[in-house]
Amino acid sequence: MQAKETVQTRWNRLRRQRGTGEKVSVDATALMRFADTAIHFLLAAVLAGASVFGDYAPFGVALVGAAGSGVCGAAALVGACFGYMVLLGFADGLRDAAAAILTFAVGFAFYDWKLLRRPWAMPLVAGFINSCTGFIYLSQGGWRTVDVIYFLSEIALTVAAAWCYRVLLLPIRRGSGEGVCSAARRTGALVLVCTTLISLSNLYLWNDVSFGRTLGACLVLAGAWQGGLAAGAVLGVTIGLSMDLAGSGVPLYAMAWGLA
Repeated sequence: MQAKETVQTRWNRLRRQRGTGEKVSVDATALMRFADTAIHFLLAAVLAGASVFGDYAPFGVALVGAAGSGVCGAAALVGACFGYMVLLGFADGLRDAAAAILTFAVGFAFYDWKLLRRPWAMPLVAGFINSCTGFIYLSQGGWRTVDVIYFLSEIALTVAAAWCYRVLLLPIRRGSGEGVCSAARRTGALVLVCTTLISLSNLYLWNDVSFGRTLGACLVLAGAWQGGLAAGAVLGVTIGLSMDLAGSGVPLYAMAWGLA
């Protein structure tokens, strides 16, 4: 009730200031918070469409686990569920949407636990919950060797991606600029770019020309131009592997972009 009255009071004050011709001051902190919320929503919606090994999409769940239990976490949850249902369809996206909801629920319910505030806590929670929902679906289809390998790889990707997202996004939510050029944040930014390109690889500009692969090739060329041979090779192998995960799995792009 108090929050509702506060919002109503602010709205009435803004209306009076606008009616009298006074300048309306804008709270920069509120704008930054709104921008952070919108970024988490858009990233989660895009990453939900990033599929690897054909039918596995762990990166939306990973972002929900990295976003925490606050407003940004709620925005990431809504974006992930929206992306899974729209980009993957109801039947295929229901499993991952359920994992995202359960991950946020655990973070929200046990927010006061100091254990969950450690860097690896929520990534491990996201990986465990994703493994539980995946175990149910995998049990219905049978335990083939290739499915078990994909299942274990999905869990590892969920934990690793959630940790990388958290390292990158947590200082932004706190408004801290410390460690901007650290190795961990550079790794997190690279993982975020690669997983975003995996989702964009399903968007075709014309016939078989993929927007994600075209953008990835441009990033590799830009990295080689600005950073030299070593930076170009690292970007080529890393982004190429992400494109291979989105495709057939054969390391074609990694070899072509890395060696070129």
